[in-house]
Amino acid sequence: MNKWHDAGDERFHPDNIIWDARNANILAITDKKTGKIVWRIGPDFRETEALKKLGWIIGQHHLHMIPRGLPGEGNLLVFDNGGWGGYGQPGSTSRYGINSVHRDYSRVVEFNPVTLEIVWEYTARKAGFADNYRFYSPYISSAQRLPNGNTLIDEGSDGRIFEVTRDYKTVWEYVHPYYESANGGVMNMVYRAYRLPYEWIPQLAQPQEGSIVPDAGRFRADGAA
Repeated sequence: MNKWHDAGDERFHPDNIIWDARNANILAITDKKTGKIVWRIGPDFRETEALKKLGWIIGQHHLHMIPRGLPGEGNLLVFDNGGWGGYGQPGSTSRYGINSVHRDYSRVVEFNPVTLEIVWEYTARKAGFADNYRFYSPYISSAQRLPNGNTLIDEGSDGRIFEVTRDYKTVWEYVHPYYESANGGVMNMVYRAYRLPYEWIPQLAQPQEGSIVPDAGRFRADGAA
């Protein structure tokens, strides 16, 4: 259930299907009973003033509604990869009209599905870096809202998973080790990441949590990528 459906908006019926087309830059909801699209944004993010303010969403992954009971419940959360995507007229950057729009950085966007207003957005610049290119995964990737209000982000193409607060402070980070792929290449990509609650593994005793003290002498621990 969600607050939009509670208020009578049938577009957000809990049985409907939220989906996104990565290459087409389309984000949508399909009515499960009728098969009709009842909510959609993209592929053209210039169609309305609200879409212009939201900005182009390109090559996105993991569009979903924040579940009830979590901070931001009812808003949509998506990893907006950037990179390349969309179909359009052939031009100097798209000879055949494929991947017609580009942006060389990523962002995570939480937005109101009714007004399309951005509620929260993560970019490298908002996190304090000089430019947005410091946060960029042009494919795969995901984002998850946590019960404490933080957001778990999977920067998938770099194998980096990290947790940020609402004010963009990184409080936890993991970088996946490099491994040899089936075709002999070396990579450390992570398609998607979730933090699971302890109660999902009832056969294990709940661990005791404690604070992690940063090592002031090193940026990452030994053996990290």
